[in-house]
Amino acid sequence: MLDLAPFFRRQFLVLCPWARATIARHHAIQLDLLQQLFRKKVPLVLCLEQLEARDQPAVDRYSRGETDFATFAGESDWPKRTL
Repeated sequence: MLDLAPFFRRQFLVLCPWARATIARHHAIQLDLLQQLFRKKVPLVLCLEQLEARDQPAVDRYSRGETDFATFAGESDWPKRTL
């Protein structure tokens, strides 16, 4: 079990679970962390990584406003990821 005392003093947390964690222990740690925070009623924001590292340049261009969503969707194969 993790010592989560430092987290409980925060107003909120943004957690990004490892989307590609393939080791069962990593999933167990993630679950333990989330369950403890939930039980302590710490407000949580969860996000999931839906894109690959190879898509980062397209994400960066979109985030900077250099491309519109249609361009970003095409560059990152978005339709395949949202099925």
